Amino acid sequence: SGARDGARRQHDLVAAVAATGLKVQTGGGVRSEADVEAILQAGAARAVVGSKAVSDPQSVIGWIGRFGAENIAAAFDVRLEGGAVYPTLKGWTERSDRTLLELLADYKLAGLAHALVTDVERDGMMEGPNMALYADLATVRPEMGWQASGGVSGLEDVKALKAAGLAGVIIGRALFERKLDLRDALSC
Repeated sequence: SGARDGARRQHDLVAAVAATGLKVQTGGGVRSEADVEAILQAGAARAVVGSKAVSDPQSVIGWIGRFGAENIAAAFDVRLEGGAVYPTLKGWTERSDRTLLELLADYKLAGLAHALVTDVERDGMMEGPNMALYADLATVRPEMGWQASGGVSGLEDVKALKAAGLAGVIIGRALFERKLDLRDALSC
């Protein structure tokens, strides 16, 4: 809901989940330094910054400097066009003028350590993740904590992403439809 209207309504939930000892990262509607601060004060280990990471990298670079690279993850919803990977904006309806690699060059100097990348063509489809995309990212920037999102259909996808060097994976529909057991995913 925060991504749609910018209102932060989940701080109590974040605090309750973090109180269990689980490491939480959350985002949605993160548009200001105050939003990042509120998420971290609620108990999240990491604030996820989406559209702002594409539209205003200089602000996000400032937030990395203030809160630390471990406490910020940039989230990039991407689409492949003409052999290049472009971040998308506004519900995937617009694309950035800059490729993901061009954008990441700015962030490298700032020390961005975590990025969540969603292949929008595969998100929610359970047809397997874009392994070529994620393997390329892990090769180009091996020091990054890459998180894959989009297309995960089962445990084999999780194993393949780990083998490709990714630090994490976002699993949604496969869990909801019981195609994957969370304990099995966590064990690998």
